Amino acid sequence: YEPEVQNPGGFVGSNVLIKCSIPSFVKDYVAVTSWLQEPNFNIFPSIEGDGKHHMLFTGELLVYNITKRDAKKLYRCRTNHKLTKE
Repeated sequence: YEPEVQNPGGFVGSNVLIKCSIPSFVKDYVAVTSWLQEPNFNIFPSIEGDGKHHMLFTGELLVYNITKRDAKKLYRCRTNHKLTKE
C-alpha cells in the first residue's frame, strides 16, 4: 500500500490540517505513526506540538500560521501496519 498526503492548501496566516489517506483495503490495519517534513524534520504525536506543527493522535498534521515558505515544504506520512509491522 502507498499512503497519500492530502494537502488542502490554505491562506497565509491560517492553519492547515493535512491528512494521510490510506487505501481502504488496509485502513483498519494501518496507523499513522509520524510525519516527515522533507528532507529530515520528524514530527511525532504530542499533546501540544512545537508551536508550528502538531501531529494529532488521530494521525492528522496541523500546521499553524502558514506562510509562503510553508507552501514549498513537502510532507510525508509514516505508517505502521499492525499485522506485518511494516
